[in-house]
Amino acid sequence: MSDLEPDLESATIITPGLDDLIEANPIKADAYYAKRVFVGSKGRVTHIAFDADIELKEHATPSPIMVQVPSGCIDFLVRGTPHRLGAGGILYLPADVPHAVHSVEPSHVIVTFLPLEI
Repeated sequence: MSDLEPDLESATIITPGLDDLIEANPIKADAYYAKRVFVGSKGRVTHIAFDADIELKEHATPSPIMVQVPSGCIDFLVRGTPHRLGAGGILYLPADVPHAVHSVEPSHVIVTFLPLEI
């Protein structure tokens, strides 16, 4: 079992708090960096650290996603329509919907890839 795979017998702590999350994936100048922090049969979680004014070009995912912003502010564009998410913001997006991200300020974003059937 890898460090990212859950122990199916008990709870799996992905990160105990915001400080630990930020320390594990700090913001890098003029870039974004995605780090997978959990992989399981029922989904996976990726933490993305964005510097300010960084764009993640339009793409789609084959599974539904939940997007959470623990710190910072992003514009989450769904088919070109921006949805501003600040600290504490959460967005759900169905599978195969084109979307892009623009960081308004340095931001940490959690993307949870959900199973196709819940």
